Amino acid sequence: MKIISTSGYGASGSSAVYDFVRQFNEVNCFSGSEEFQFIRMPDGIMDLKHFLTDGSGMIACNNAIIRFEKAMKKGFFAENCRGVLGKKYDDIIDNYLSKIIQVKWKGKSIFDPSDITIRKENVFFRKIDNKIESALRKTVNKEAHFPAIKERYFSMMSENEFNKITKEFVEEFIYAFPGIKSEKPLLIDQIFPATDSQKGTEFFDETKVIIVNRDPRCMYVGAHRSITENAFMPCDNVENFVKYYRALCENEVRSDKALYVNYDELIFDYYNTTQKIIDYLGFDKRPENEFKHFNPNVSVTYTLPMLTCYDKKDVEYIEKELGDYLYDFPEYKKIEKADELYEEHGIQ
Repeated sequence: MKIISTSGYGASGSSAVYDFVRQFNEVNCFSGSEEFQFIRMPDGIMDLKHFLTDGSGMIACNNAIIRFEKAMKKGFFAENCRGVLGKKYDDIIDNYLSKIIQVKWKGKSIFDPSDITIRKENVFFRKIDNKIESALRKTVNKEAHFPAIKERYFSMMSENEFNKITKEFVEEFIYAFPGIKSEKPLLIDQIFPATDSQKGTEFFDETKVIIVNRDPRCMYVGAHRSITENAFMPCDNVENFVKYYRALCENEVRSDKALYVNYDELIFDYYNTTQKIIDYLGFDKRPENEFKHFNPNVSVTYTLPMLTCYDKKDVEYIEKELGDYLYDFPEYKKIEKADELYEEHGIQ
């Protein structure tokens, strides 16, 4: 399976690159630009891999499996997938868990967070539970527990074994979606982390990862305009945002296997930037549906013009603190239509 993935830092413009790439007829993509984060999301595949392969211990692996199952079966991501796949979605997850879990039994541990309840933390309830458990052992079953003990899991394996099982699961999962053809590269948004683009690529035969960043002024102002939607990042306070943005950039693990694109360059230097993307993906022509999903004439309004309508103090603070990451905006040259662009660059 060949994967093309776009990833960014939140409000950094990865969806714009996604929209550009999906204009190619030879690319498969999920409808729209849904973020498919099951590999890198909290308690997703990468977290599960960590606890099952690094020798964290028998208690940690139980808790990791429970958290993974919950993450995959509840919440927004599960609801979206179940809405398309129905019961098949849960069957695929259960089949994967059956291959990952090596041993299961009824048990508990005082060191396992999944076994800690409000009753266990409260001295009053704990005394009551202990009395009930003592009575049950005298009258019903000498091995009785109260509250009843839950099913526990154990699994420890090598990275190679985990990768093999998980690669099979990922392929079964993705190909279950209608319209996905194995002979075409599949475009997915946000499946790999922008801060370390190669994490998770081991579960695919071939990957192309495009990381998108953006001028921090536009990123902050754009996110601040819709604080509720972008509440996953600190966009309500400029000082916190500067710390956030700087830490992301300074701790980014760069790879020569990935392509790094600036959202602002995608607009102000449209042809050269998009040609880099085309060359990186190994395509031999411009997209058949150029400007259908991504139009720089529209996206330019989310760059420099947006800054003139915002609090100058916040913008100036970002310029002072994050000067090394600013984009030097040139004058924008409007592209009237694709034919003019092709004629200018000698494209037949």
